Amino acid sequence: MELPQGAQDLYQQLGAHSHDDHDASSEHVTTNHEAHVASEHAQEVKTPLIEHDPESKITTVRVSQIPFGKIAKKVLPYLLVFIVAIGLFMLLLTNFSLKSMFGSTSKPQTKVVTQYTNLEGYSKWINSYFYEVTDASILAPDYDISGNGLTNYQKFILGLNPKRRDTLGLGITDTQALIAGINPLTGSAMTEEQKKLVATYIDLESVSNKLSLAVAQASGMVAGANSSVNETRSNTAVKQTENALLSIPSLGITVPVVWTTSVKNFDKDLQAGVVHYPGTAMLGEIGTSYISGHSSNYSWAKGDYNKIFEKLGNLKQYDSFSITANDESGKKIIFHYVVTSSSVFKADDQAQFANQGKSIVALSTCWPIGTTSKRLVVFGELSQTER
Repeated sequence: MELPQGAQDLYQQLGAHSHDDHDASSEHVTTNHEAHVASEHAQEVKTPLIEHDPESKITTVRVSQIPFGKIAKKVLPYLLVFIVAIGLFMLLLTNFSLKSMFGSTSKPQTKVVTQYTNLEGYSKWINSYFYEVTDASILAPDYDISGNGLTNYQKFILGLNPKRRDTLGLGITDTQALIAGINPLTGSAMTEEQKKLVATYIDLESVSNKLSLAVAQASGMVAGANSSVNETRSNTAVKQTENALLSIPSLGITVPVVWTTSVKNFDKDLQAGVVHYPGTAMLGEIGTSYISGHSSNYSWAKGDYNKIFEKLGNLKQYDSFSITANDESGKKIIFHYVVTSSSVFKADDQAQFANQGKSIVALSTCWPIGTTSKRLVVFGELSQTER
C-alpha cells in the first residue's frame, strides 16, 4: 500500500513498520525458526546415548534416550516365568497356602482376662453347689472340679454347673460344645454375648489341652494310672527338674521340653517351649509320652514358641527326631525316634493316648492351624538310646 509522502519517515521515527516491512520481517523470523528446529533435530539424532569427555573423564548417560519400552518387552516374559516358578515351589514344596495368605487363620484378637473379679459373687455361687468340703483348694477359682477342662471361675462366668462335665446332657462336654460354637446351656448356637465372654475369659487351646489330659487320666491311659501302661520300665530315670531338648531336623525345630507338673501350669510352660503332659509315660518307658506345642496363638501372647509346631503336619513316615535329656546322675542321654504314623483326633479322643506296647512319643498340636477343634498327633517309636 502506498503511504502519503512523509508518512514513511514518521512511521520509522515512531518505531513502527509498514505492512510490507512486517511481512518481510515475519518471513525472515519464520525462516530462522525453521532452521533452528531443523538444527536441533539434527543435533538430537547425532547425539550419542553415552558421551565421554576425555578432559574431565566424566561419562554421561542420556537416560531420556534409553529404550525402556523395548527392554521391558524383552525382560517381561522371563520375569513372569520366574514368578510362576516361585509360586509353584511355595505351593508344592513348602507349608505355604493361599488360605494363609488371603485368609486370616489367627485367633480372635481379644486379650483373655486372667484376673479374677467379683470374687464375692463367685464364692456364693461355688458354695451353693458344695455345703461341706474338707479340701478347700477344690473350690479355688483355678481348679477344675468336673475335669472338663474349664476352671471353676470360667464355669461361673458362663453359668455352667461346676460339678458336671456336660451341664445340659448334650452327650459332649461343655468344653467340646464351646469349641464347636454351641451353647452348653441350650444346645443351640452361642449368642453374641456368650461369644464375647468366651473370647474374653477363655483360651480355647489351653482348655483343649486340659480336656485331653483329663480324659487320659480318667480313662487310665496315662502311665501309672493302670498296670498295663507301666508294666515295663526304663532303666534310666529322666531328671524332670531340668528341661529336655526336642530336635526335629527335617523341620528345622529345636525347642525345650518342659516337664509340666500340673495342668494349672500349661499356659505358663507353653511360653517356655513344648510341654510334656503330666502323668503320661516318660522317655524310654513303655507307653505314650505325650508332648504338645502351639501351632498358632494370639498375636499378643507371650513366649517365643507360639507357632513352634505349625509345620508338624509336614513330618512324614520314617522321618526322625530326638530328645536330649539328663538322667538323675546328670549324665546326658539322647532318645532317638522314628515317625511311624500321624492322625487327627478330637481333643477328648482316648485313642491318642493308647498304650501300643512300645516306647512312643506323641507330638501334638491343635489342628487345623488357627483352630482348637482337633489335634494333629505324630507318633514316633524309640529306635535308639544314646549315652
